[in-house]
Amino acid sequence: MKLIKLIIILIISIFYLLETNSAISLVKDQNDAAIQIIKHIYGGEDIINPCNYKPDPDTPPIFVCRASNEYEPQSELTVKSILINVFDEDPNQVIEISNDLTIFKDVQSIDIQGVSIPSETINKLYKLENLKDAVFFKHSESPSIDEDLILPKKLESLGFTFFGGLVGRGFFESPTLRVLEIVIPSEGYRITTDEIPFNDQLQSLKLPLTPSSSNLAGITGIHENIISNLRELIQLKLMIFNHLGKRFENPITLPTLNSKLISLEIYFQDSVVIPFQEKIVNTNDIQFFNLPTINKDIKYLTISGNGLFLDRSIGFTDLSNVNDGLEIAIEGNCKFITDCIGRPCIKLPLQTKLSLFDTEVDLQKIDLSNVTSLSVLGNTQPQPYPSDINFKSLKKIEIRDSNFIGDIPKAYQQIDKNVLVDIE
Repeated sequence: MKLIKLIIILIISIFYLLETNSAISLVKDQNDAAIQIIKHIYGGEDIINPCNYKPDPDTPPIFVCRASNEYEPQSELTVKSILINVFDEDPNQVIEISNDLTIFKDVQSIDIQGVSIPSETINKLYKLENLKDAVFFKHSESPSIDEDLILPKKLESLGFTFFGGLVGRGFFESPTLRVLEIVIPSEGYRITTDEIPFNDQLQSLKLPLTPSSSNLAGITGIHENIISNLRELIQLKLMIFNHLGKRFENPITLPTLNSKLISLEIYFQDSVVIPFQEKIVNTNDIQFFNLPTINKDIKYLTISGNGLFLDRSIGFTDLSNVNDGLEIAIEGNCKFITDCIGRPCIKLPLQTKLSLFDTEVDLQKIDLSNVTSLSVLGNTQPQPYPSDINFKSLKKIEIRDSNFIGDIPKAYQQIDKNVLVDIE
């Protein structure tokens, strides 16, 4: 009896394996392309099934495959997502693949880091009708990126670490794109000055700004109507490359901001993490600008890196016109407050949450009376502990790894026991 049961189980298992192996296989052209990519990046290992290949046992597979027809589980497989993450310490050893990724016609997600892809893939990206999110590291310089680039009709998020083409109308005419992020400009990078139609989809925009990114829009490199016509824009990140030899001809001015824009982040070049490149150390070559006017509707403001100064003829910058509850973060090698003359150099709105990280800021030059949350981490500027704080309205104070001298003021004893306190 037991023997009969074992024979039956064995027969069922054999039929299952035969059915699985004969019915489920990756579409041939995709199978060949996937194997070529894996071998080119990771070596000449014999690969039978690229859908199961992992460069490391602890990493997810490079190609995730699913049935090409979801209603027929035994139909041929097709690639649904691509995940490649490779970095070499030598910038001259960036791996380049020649395969046109649009052969994976059903792919929904692409994330490629440390590998350069053909620019033809970017130009033909519109063919990937099911693509929803894509992040690319770099693309080949030739042929150039089409100026009338068309994006896939379902694409919701698109990012480039390096991009060397025109950020044209096609980026802003997409009916589905909600996030667009470009970090570092490559040769040929620029931003359109054409008028764009009203856009009710794009919510987050990150763009690098260079002296040559736009000839008509001044320092920001963004034409006025782009920001004002992005009617659902919530977050704007500007990567200002102020250390490229060429100089911006005009001061920083931000375009008229849509009232829905609540988050503004300004990163100067020495705070931008550029793969394979060391941080900027020669500050003599950095171009500095006066702090631009900040729209009152901004709720989250980040300033990172070295590129601002406060106009000595003004004496201070008044941000108190911004709506109450501003969350402001000052990060990186940011010295514009410490270098200013007079006290206070900055006035803040009511209920401000102020965060300083890895900075050289003299807090004595900031009016802290409206600050309800103060976080100071890694501030190297020697100074006494701040004392001009309204301790009655304080909800959080965090001071760690910073160069404060002297004893903690007795006024700190007024801090309510319910306030989050972390002082080292």
